[in-house]
Amino acid sequence: PSQRSQAKSRAMLSNDRERCLSPTLSWRVHFGCVAFRLAQGSLVRTWYTPDEFWQAHEIAHRIAFGCGHLTWEWEPEWMVRGPAHPLLFAVAYRLLEALGLDFPWAIAVAPRFMQSALASVADVATYQIAARTLGPEPARWVLFCQLANWFNGYVLVRPYSNSLEAVLTAVVFAKFVQGSPMRTWLSWAALVCILRPTAAVLWVCLWAYGLATDPKPILRLAETLLIGTLAVGIAVGIDSAFYGTLTYSAFNFFKFNVLQGHSALYGSHPPWWYLIEGLPAMIGTMLPLLFPANFLGCDTRLRVLLAAVALTVLLYSLTPHKELRFLLPCMPVLMVFAGDGLWRLFLKSQAGRSFVLFGILASNIGAFCFLSLHHQRAPLSCVEQLRTELVLEPQGFSVDFLTNCHATPYRAHLHDGRRCVDLRFLDCSPRWTADGDLTRGGTDSDRLVTEGPSFIKAYYQRPGSRKPRFVVTSSEALANVTSSLPGYLEVGRFDHNQDGSEALVLLRQE
Repeated sequence: PSQRSQAKSRAMLSNDRERCLSPTLSWRVHFGCVAFRLAQGSLVRTWYTPDEFWQAHEIAHRIAFGCGHLTWEWEPEWMVRGPAHPLLFAVAYRLLEALGLDFPWAIAVAPRFMQSALASVADVATYQIAARTLGPEPARWVLFCQLANWFNGYVLVRPYSNSLEAVLTAVVFAKFVQGSPMRTWLSWAALVCILRPTAAVLWVCLWAYGLATDPKPILRLAETLLIGTLAVGIAVGIDSAFYGTLTYSAFNFFKFNVLQGHSALYGSHPPWWYLIEGLPAMIGTMLPLLFPANFLGCDTRLRVLLAAVALTVLLYSLTPHKELRFLLPCMPVLMVFAGDGLWRLFLKSQAGRSFVLFGILASNIGAFCFLSLHHQRAPLSCVEQLRTELVLEPQGFSVDFLTNCHATPYRAHLHDGRRCVDLRFLDCSPRWTADGDLTRGGTDSDRLVTEGPSFIKAYYQRPGSRKPRFVVTSSEALANVTSSLPGYLEVGRFDHNQDGSEALVLLRQE
């Protein structure tokens, strides 16, 4: 009787899993996730890092309209960036132009709304991973954690290449745990590597497990070589077409950051930073939920995903430059275990359930709203004001951004058809020193801080300089700018931080 009962329970669980993975339910879940992420994307009013705009919008605008600034990473000397990711947004820009819908505000927000819609794919894939490995009831709590997590809402909807990498990584993980043929999920993994070559670290454990458990490992190895060769060929083709010369940006990136050791150019952290600061911050108040999760007794394929995450965190920890968003592709697996821990917590006791859920929702919603609506909102608010001025008076419109390095969005947020608006900013490209070192010191944006008025006077005496209609500067540099550049009135001030520091000030020529 005991064996029959266990067999019946397993059969019921299998049926429940198939039911929660049915196309009908998946589409219902997906529709809800799309609506949720689009709503989150529409709420974003703040600045996170420059790459969101300068490595997505700007490059796409350059590809689509021939007008957009290429940062130093795209120069022939370096070529460390691949155009595959911004190419997606360039296609959307051209489509908007063909439909007569390339309004300035539409060009500014299109990449974010595209990524917001794509973010829902990661949500559904995370739900499918949990449904297949944990069962239908834990999967619901996993989806709850995935949607409620503040970091997912804050970053996953932004058009970073890391965000799209996270979406496609979740798809690969879902196909892996669902038992798809190795060549299927490996093909998806290759697509991720075309967009973000560093994602290859994520697939080592999955590939090794697939090879070790497949009855035809030689055939799988041959498929791996074929898929990898095709992926590299496609990447080289895209890169070479964009740069106009034979090149492979992934190799250039590896050479620059690893072989030449320049990854610390934009800051460095100690090796343990991801473990003691990065991941706890990303997981937030859901971190305690990992303790009751069943790490050791879970499905074998889920343990493989956990090993992939652990290896990724380990290898990324060895590089000097670290950012939270680099680990965004690891979040689906972490949310699976957070949801499992939450389910097990409620299984043991229903006492305090409302308090736990309230705490999770209040903390995560609070963090999302504060960071997405208020903290560091000056750049977007300032550029929105400039966009209004451009629409009202396009003739003679010009702006100089006398700010820190890449402190605001740029041309893609001041779109005027195929006309390149007269915009200039202080260059901050790294340069070689006499000792052969690469440094960011001595650039125009650095001299604005160190030299103040003398630099501003010299800047506007350079050949080809002109007095723009608008000047954007920081509150800290305002006195230096107004004393060195008379004839301008303050027409807007945009708060950035809670303490009033780093506000942006908009000046207009009298």
